[in-house]
Amino acid sequence: LVFLASIFNSFRFEMLNGTLNQSLKFTLEAIFISEKLFHLNSINKIEVDSFDYKGRSINHKRAFIAKKSLGTRNKLKIVFNNKTTLEVFFQQITKNEIFKDKFILIEYCNLDKIHYLNLLDILKISDYDEIQIFKNKYLKQNY
Repeated sequence: LVFLASIFNSFRFEMLNGTLNQSLKFTLEAIFISEKLFHLNSINKIEVDSFDYKGRSINHKRAFIAKKSLGTRNKLKIVFNNKTTLEVFFQQITKNEIFKDKFILIEYCNLDKIHYLNLLDILKISDYDEIQIFKNKYLKQNY
């Protein structure tokens, strides 16, 4: 019975606490959150946590309540030059969907907006040799 319940629940998505009513877009000049424009020159630091995606298995201690994620546990934090912060959560429909903005995020790093360790985390680069190749190929600063 527990086995059948775990199979049934593996097709269920978690509940959404809130609404998905905004859009997020990275450009070389700004970050758009819905209709709001945040110019890069007004931003001091950007942090991104992008591990979640729609359909990712959420493992619980009890297998019979396992569910699928809606992909909404990703967070963008912007620290502005005036020290105020903005945090938004965003959804990824597919795994590593943020990779489509790879070159924009690399440019943010080269502009010292995203720390390169955060960039490596976003792009899931952890092997030492791959890090060295990536740094030499894409990053202007010597980390």
